[in-house]
Amino acid sequence: MFRNKSGVIREVAALIIIILLVIAAAIYLGYIKLGPISQPNLPIPFVSIGKNWAGYEVFSSLLNPQPTVNSISAFWTAPAVNSGGSDAFSSVWIGIGGQFDQTLIQVGTEQDSSNGSTNYYAWYEMLPSSAVPITSIQVAAGDQISASISMVNSNTGTWAISIDDQTSNTQFQSNFNYTSQRLSAEWIVERPAVNGALAPLANFGSVTFTNCNADLSGKTGGISSFTHNITFMEPQIVNNRSVQLVSVSGLSNGGTQFKVTYTATGV
Repeated sequence: MFRNKSGVIREVAALIIIILLVIAAAIYLGYIKLGPISQPNLPIPFVSIGKNWAGYEVFSSLLNPQPTVNSISAFWTAPAVNSGGSDAFSSVWIGIGGQFDQTLIQVGTEQDSSNGSTNYYAWYEMLPSSAVPITSIQVAAGDQISASISMVNSNTGTWAISIDDQTSNTQFQSNFNYTSQRLSAEWIVERPAVNGALAPLANFGSVTFTNCNADLSGKTGGISSFTHNITFMEPQIVNNRSVQLVSVSGLSNGGTQFKVTYTATGV
């Protein structure tokens, strides 16, 4: 018997509705059980542009980050900067927070060129307070630096900040009370702000972060062990053209190592 197209469509639609109703009833009565929907087990890399950051961040989730960060650590070599030319500045640090919120606890080294001389020193900072120079550590270009930030007591918000210049054999370690949202951990080269404005970025050559590890929810691992983001510093406009200030390498050595390289040479 001949049936027109509209009649077939109505019959198919009715059949689909019946099937959906049967499935819904089975779920409601418990014959079909749906498991929880979760993120894939493999970390998902993301890419972003930061106003003055370059490096990597890790977090529990990009769309719904949770307060899971307990610690971060890394090694690097304090880079050399040139003393000639105009004043320029650079910071190398690790930190917890600042990616999704306004809390940020950091520790690192500064490599600056000012008034015809170079200046190297260690520092820590807990926003919104200003950075505090660490006078007990003597930093020079080429020194081997290790640093860590770790939660001591989550109930009191106590954190341990540690930085060690292994070359000069000088150290700093102290506990601080600080309310952190604990949403992210970062390994960063920064174009710092000076007197409230972004300063010229010093030519630091390159910085290689090694042994980059973090603890999220009691799981310790390298950057690639977690959902992570690679951040490229926002280009600078020079002579009406866009100049990329730095490059950031991919991860190596089991996801615990990467390099940030100054690329604006000759600008």
